[in-house]
Amino acid sequence: MKLIKIGTDTKMSVIEKPDNIDTLEFLREQIGCSYVDVVNIHHHPPVDLWLDDEGLFMGDKRPNLLASLLARYVREMHGVHDDSVYYGVGILAGVGKTGETLGLTDEVIERTMHIGEMMGRVISAAVN
Repeated sequence: MKLIKIGTDTKMSVIEKPDNIDTLEFLREQIGCSYVDVVNIHHHPPVDLWLDDEGLFMGDKRPNLLASLLARYVREMHGVHDDSVYYGVGILAGVGKTGETLGLTDEVIERTMHIGEMMGRVISAAVN
């Protein structure tokens, strides 16, 4: 299962969940938290953003500008207004018909990495 990890430093990477590890356990480990929250950012194809549920209060406490901007961009492109700011590490994952977490398709990974890298450069230039 291929997923995209988005750090608060605007770095994105493709990660792969081993088959022998529980999905929720893997997400918590990769995010670095005990409690996760999930936000659906796209319906066709369905994509979820997994986050530290306590990221603002107990975790990194830095906004994940890239995850926030990516989610906003995707939602706005589909007519959904979103001013949300997310905190801590984010993981993008696919979603099955019954809500189960799935890997992302190669097409979604390629497109998201391309857009994310462009956005990340702009964020880094503006912050530094």
